[in-house]
Amino acid sequence: MIYFLLIVLVIAGIAFGLLVYFSGKRQLISENERQKIHEFWNNVELLMADEREASWVKAVFEADKILDYVLTLKNVSGANLGERLKNSKHLFSNVQVAWDAHKLRNQLAHEVDAKLARHEAERAIRFFKDSLRQLRVL
Repeated sequence: MIYFLLIVLVIAGIAFGLLVYFSGKRQLISENERQKIHEFWNNVELLMADEREASWVKAVFEADKILDYVLTLKNVSGANLGERLKNSKHLFSNVQVAWDAHKLRNQLAHEVDAKLARHEAERAIRFFKDSLRQLRVL
């Protein structure tokens, strides 16, 4: 019986230690930074309210920059957003939505004749917003 209690105490101690360790690894974002992110996001929504394709493209680029900014604030390593997404899977319940939105941004940035339909822009913005919610900043 005493060995059983010792084993339970050791396991509980290890679990507590891991909890403390991993909660310390989670980077908290200040209220000031959170407010700034909300202001940036409001600008994205204003751009999406416009009827011009150029505004939707800008909204996608701005949302992509916000996601990159948040991952940088959370000290995710990587030289660019693609690398940071690869290194931040543990922060998301579904990192694929972030990847899908970022891929559209890359397509717009690198394809000479890229066009953006409204429904594509809305989908990407929804995905960026979902990603930022998963990161608990929106």
